[in-house]
Amino acid sequence: MIRVCCSNRTEALLQAFVRNMQRERQNAGPFAPVRVVVPNRNVETYLRMGVARACGIAANLQVTFLRKLLGRVAQQALPNGRVVDAQQIQAHLLALFHDEDFSKGQK
Repeated sequence: MIRVCCSNRTEALLQAFVRNMQRERQNAGPFAPVRVVVPNRNVETYLRMGVARACGIAANLQVTFLRKLLGRVAQQALPNGRVVDAQQIQAHLLALFHDEDFSKGQK
């Protein structure tokens, strides 16, 4: 089940996450993985440290980064499409800028 919590205080979000995680583990068992989507590694570290502080251990958290999740969703929506990230776009632009025909305006 997807649960969304909104707050501008990270402490409140962490408390809500720990409560929901403990409730989920009571229902599904202690070895069931808890899936979490976070925007970046800093939030992942904050989350893991907070869970460990609150529960004594932060085990069996399956963390996915938001960008990776969105890429998977896009690929499932458009199976023949191509998902690119900022590094790929930057590489293609640099290749174009180094192409003499492109820089001279010729085709």
